[in-house]
Amino acid sequence: LFRSETEIASVEYADEIPAWANTYVQYLNEGGYGLLVGDENGNFNPRKELTRYEIAVIATKLMGVDVSKFVNVELNFSDDIAGWASNYVKAAVSLGLISGSNNNGVITYDGQNPTQRQQFARIMAEVIRILENTGKDPVELYNENKEAIDTAYEEKGFVDESSVQSWAKPYVRLDRKSGSAGMPR
Repeated sequence: LFRSETEIASVEYADEIPAWANTYVQYLNEGGYGLLVGDENGNFNPRKELTRYEIAVIATKLMGVDVSKFVNVELNFSDDIAGWASNYVKAAVSLGLISGSNNNGVITYDGQNPTQRQQFARIMAEVIRILENTGKDPVELYNENKEAIDTAYEEKGFVDESSVQSWAKPYVRLDRKSGSAGMPR
């Protein structure tokens, strides 16, 4: 399921990465993760939102998943998955990192759509669950520790808390408490 070795990627981008982000971007590439390889033109696109395809790629690469092991997985989405992202999406869905959207009974992946912060929070909580081998569903973990997590969250919360959908609140609160949300307050 997981790769035993990680390839070290050295990436030069055609566009400029903001100075504050450069160290982090280089770490995610040259640190052996190869997470942010850029687009087909060699651009990093620092102001572009990550699509649902891209977040599936990033999450599975971060975990070191060998996506070739998921080539025969069948997805139940009514829309087509882009070929370049197919095995990453199959792996991410199989591992429970990401799911589709129910649009009036039709399940779609919507890979070109941007990843919302609350979706990202769910994915990161699931990645952490798997990597730390806690064996607990993030929502279960939240519910068991709700008072402590909510207290810590209130100290660091987001000013737009009211826009977080109810299904995402446990993930956002867990991620923010642990510092993995990576989003400014």
